[in-house]
Amino acid sequence: IQCMKNKYNINYSFLLLIAFSLISGVYKEVFILLFCLFFHELGHILFALIFRINIKKIELHAYGIIANMDIDNSSKIRKFFVYSAGIIFNCILLLLIDNYEFDLFNKMLILFNVLFIYPLDGYHIIYSLLENDINDLKIFKISIYISIFMILVLFVASIYTKTVAL
Repeated sequence: IQCMKNKYNINYSFLLLIAFSLISGVYKEVFILLFCLFFHELGHILFALIFRINIKKIELHAYGIIANMDIDNSSKIRKFFVYSAGIIFNCILLLLIDNYEFDLFNKMLILFNVLFIYPLDGYHIIYSLLENDINDLKIFKISIYISIFMILVLFVASIYTKTVAL
């Protein structure tokens, strides 16, 4: 479903997520997760608007909300703040809403997004700081090594804690 000259896009996977959450009875958890994701993406969008970065499209998917921006020609500091804004907004939401489920989803989003794994915010934050100092191939290789290391750490932690949630 697309509207307003293709500026906003709702993927069918998002509609399926809503339908399945209503059928299965986990709609409250899905609503909380979507609200946290919306607030996270709102941070990126607000900082992009502050820095006058063009927002090409906002998409709703089953795995989240994505704001596609023309950020490539922006300065390091602007990129850093735009990419960090989602995490900052999730931290603000932790302070504003004192609810176990909101806290849980926010902490998961913060932890997930600080990972140095493409295409997460942590990757973009580090990349924006290194992009003019190190060539793209080296940054990509570094991100692959760190991503593999972090995935192994999460795997070991999930075995240690006897949970597959990680």
